Amino acid sequence: MHFGVRCYPDNVSTEGVRDAVAKLASLSHSEFIHLSVNSFLKPTPFVSSSSDEGSLCFTPNPSFYEGSKIKPTKATQFANHDVLDEVCKEAGKRGMQVFAVVNCLVNQAVLKKKPEYAQVSSSGGQSDEIYPLMCFNNPSVERYILSLTSDILSNYEVAGIELERLHYSLTSTFKTGSLTCFCDYCKAEARNQGINIDGVKRRLRFFPKPFAEPQEIMEASSSNPFSLSLKLLRSWVSLLGLSSWFQHRRHMVSEINGRLMISSRQSNPDAMVGIDLCPSELSWIAGHDYRALGKNLDCLYPLLEEPLIRRGMNSVTNELRSLRRTLGGVLRETKIYPVAILSASVSPETTVDIVKSAIGESQGLILHAYGQIPVENLKAFGQTIKKYQ
Repeated sequence: MHFGVRCYPDNVSTEGVRDAVAKLASLSHSEFIHLSVNSFLKPTPFVSSSSDEGSLCFTPNPSFYEGSKIKPTKATQFANHDVLDEVCKEAGKRGMQVFAVVNCLVNQAVLKKKPEYAQVSSSGGQSDEIYPLMCFNNPSVERYILSLTSDILSNYEVAGIELERLHYSLTSTFKTGSLTCFCDYCKAEARNQGINIDGVKRRLRFFPKPFAEPQEIMEASSSNPFSLSLKLLRSWVSLLGLSSWFQHRRHMVSEINGRLMISSRQSNPDAMVGIDLCPSELSWIAGHDYRALGKNLDCLYPLLEEPLIRRGMNSVTNELRSLRRTLGGVLRETKIYPVAILSASVSPETTVDIVKSAIGESQGLILHAYGQIPVENLKAFGQTIKKYQ
């Protein structure tokens, strides 16, 4: 079974890499550390988060990582360490393995130099979020990320990589009614598929709440969320004539992952490659085709969000069973490692329930995130998985 904890460079650097890894090993009894390297997100090994509000340690261009090991940070809170390298070495001493998690978000400091990296709303406006999603249809963004992942797999002792937030806009008012990216690259690709961009923009304005925001989708039907919400979503997509648009988006995400897999195999044939998945109600909107992704990737990381966790053990089980059914025969070759997103509001008892539910329907579980949950929850996680090792 795959048991892991996802953590961040600022957590392990502040506490000290050696002490942080030792604590993870002793408390969680996990065998894997999923360390976020967050290429465009602050704090990260590549962007300063000091008082200069995210001044860059590099000029963001695709060639930065090509054929060169990741540069150590210049941010003071990391003490100029190569955090990923240090975590790999400390984990190796304890028989643990490391997965590098690459977050597909754009830092504001990057946007000042490369505004075209971010996704664009249907009105053509830029996101006012601190860290908007990047657009992989921009060839420079894709080349940049493929170069980064190639560098990680070629130069670090990692078991694999995981792309986090590789999907289309979902989570803010900026994105409501857009539900995707309308940058020049995305519009050109859509037109090549015969899609009327202006017509899509008009119809997206009528996409109704509670189906415009993920939180509201998840809570749209407390009685039967795994069937009613999804059926209503599909009905509205069909009614508004948006089926071809959402199919187009799903195809694009699957194609990106196919190219990611090819690049990763060239760098390290033995490394595992996977991405985070949105819950089943959000799969269409996020651009996720589970079966296509299952064929392209080694592992999938379905996110167990707090709205889902609050519904209890049965909801977690139903969500994972739904994913297994959707994957069908592909499942034999694709590993499912759910990521349980917990906070201080989640009790240790709930943590135990999540572990039991998840491992009954998957090949393991990852606890997210170290530094954001109480030690009691980490202990509960560790004590439970110890029984299954």
